Order: sequence, then C-alpha cells, then structure tokens
Amino acid sequence: MNSSVFVVSVMIGIGIVAFGFGFAVREAISVLADVDRVYDDRSADLDDA
Repeated sequence: MNSSVFVVSVMIGIGIVAFGFGFAVREAISVLADVDRVYDDRSADLDDA
C-alpha cells in the first residue's frame, strides 16, 4: 500500500470524526440551552403562583 494513500485516508477519517464530534457538541449545547429555557419558564410559573 502506498504511504501517501494511507496518510490521505487517515486525514479524511480524522476530518469525518472531527466534523461528527463538532456536530454532536453543537447538538448537545442546543439541547442543553432548550432544557435550560424550559426550566426557566417552569420556575417563572412557580414564582407567579
């Protein structure tokens, strides 16, 4: 196997993993932000009661 082909395939694999990880982190942050917003709404309702 040619070493340059191996290096390129490793770089592509790292890029895919990094992209997937970045996407997962972004999704987790948006989910946490939504949960935080819902929790704030609920505590505001409790304050009104």
